[in-house]
Amino acid sequence: MLRYANAANWQDTIRGNRPGPSRLDLYKPSLERRLAEGCTNVTHLHSELVANNAPVTYQMVRAHTATLRGGRPARRRGRRRCER
Repeated sequence: MLRYANAANWQDTIRGNRPGPSRLDLYKPSLERRLAEGCTNVTHLHSELVANNAPVTYQMVRAHTATLRGGRPARRRGRRRCER
């Protein structure tokens, strides 16, 4: 209630919808490094993160890799192995 009382105008009463940090944020540098190394298999990338006890889902990894690719899905070129 004090927020409304102390506001000079109505715009000051609106809180911005700021997204918080995601569970994937800590692992984004390693994902970007693995993609730069040529590993584009999202299933493999996800399993690497889960093996390191990362609390991420497949959909989170898939969405981030899609944004790094410019929003387009990976081309189907047959099965590609990721070396570790």
